[in-house]
Amino acid sequence: MPLPRTHACVLCLAALVSFTAACSQPAVQGASAPASLDELARQSLATIDGSLKVLGLKQRVEIIRDQQGIPHIFAQNEDDLFFAQGYVMAQDRLWQLELWRRWREGRLAEIFGPKAFDNDARARLMMFRGPWDAKEWTSYHPDAERLFTAWANGHNAYIATHADNLPVEFKLTGIKPEPWTAKTVTLRWAELGIDSTSAAPAAEIQLALNVKKFGAEEANRRTAPDPYDDLKVPEGLDLNWITEDALAAAQKGDDDPFSPGKRRHLRSWSRTVRLCQPGRRRV
Repeated sequence: MPLPRTHACVLCLAALVSFTAACSQPAVQGASAPASLDELARQSLATIDGSLKVLGLKQRVEIIRDQQGIPHIFAQNEDDLFFAQGYVMAQDRLWQLELWRRWREGRLAEIFGPKAFDNDARARLMMFRGPWDAKEWTSYHPDAERLFTAWANGHNAYIATHADNLPVEFKLTGIKPEPWTAKTVTLRWAELGIDSTSAAPAAEIQLALNVKKFGAEEANRRTAPDPYDDLKVPEGLDLNWITEDALAAAQKGDDDPFSPGKRRHLRSWSRTVRLCQPGRRRV
């Protein structure tokens, strides 16, 4: 069934393999200052119609957005496919991805201040630091390093060509998105958001504390493992070594830093800005 040809966007510049800034959406140069936050946001939207020339592609790429706005990428080689995916994800999710990478790199305190220190400390403690050898790269995919690099190049292409018209969140905060590499793509968190995984090591400590307090049978009932199985405490395990302090240490910085109400203020945007008359901004 053919896709509706709505919101078509073509990236094309055949036979160019260098990666530098290229032609893209015209910046809002010479335009008057936006009169409202809504207008500023609209000026910051990505171009998803027409044709763009982007250095870094080897052949023509076609991106078709369906009626729900979901992009469908048609490329003639794998490098261009992943390049285009990185570009499109920057179009749609650049702010989210910038905060995500700062979380996984342990750099939230740079913009949120000391309250984000615990998250940063944990991220840096748990961060994978190598070796970045063939065994590591091929554990993701036989061509992971090449494909991840292509994705990062596409992502970076959007950042480079829209430095003067970034998404509205960057304009309001003054934060600048940084380039990605193949290694950035592999940043990950140690906890899976799946109930059946029993969360993280903190959950095991909590289970041990419950065993001390309620006994193994009741602790297991409260935990309700899925699939269910009887809880057997290892022979010789001294539960007295497992304390509330150990649980607190395991939970420190292990939460989602972007849960509602968690991060109310940015260091670089500590004052309220109201957009008023065109050409003027009141602080």
